[in-house]
Amino acid sequence: MCLTVWYVVIHKSSYINYTSKKAPVTSSAAYHYIVHTPSILLGCADPYKFSQTKSLTDIGLDLLMVSEVKAVLSSNNIEISLGEVKQLTFSKLQEMENSLSNNDWRGRS
Repeated sequence: MCLTVWYVVIHKSSYINYTSKKAPVTSSAAYHYIVHTPSILLGCADPYKFSQTKSLTDIGLDLLMVSEVKAVLSSNNIEISLGEVKQLTFSKLQEMENSLSNNDWRGRS
């Protein structure tokens, strides 16, 4: 029951402000926060201090933090499931960020 409610909150809620505004797709600076969001959530501004190959959950992000990362990705028109976000690595986030700055991301995971 609780997981069902949580799923509805994550996917239908307007409480996450990231989803209400789409990032502009013209500036590579707009994508800079994709890689930095998980590290900032963990209290460190430098994402390169973390393993680039471990998943976000392996480095310590909980479900709420992962949902914040999902919201940032959604604001950049990257729609992937919460389960896929949990398995992302910093190197994959960097790849997404680079692809967005080149305007060739098509929702691949």
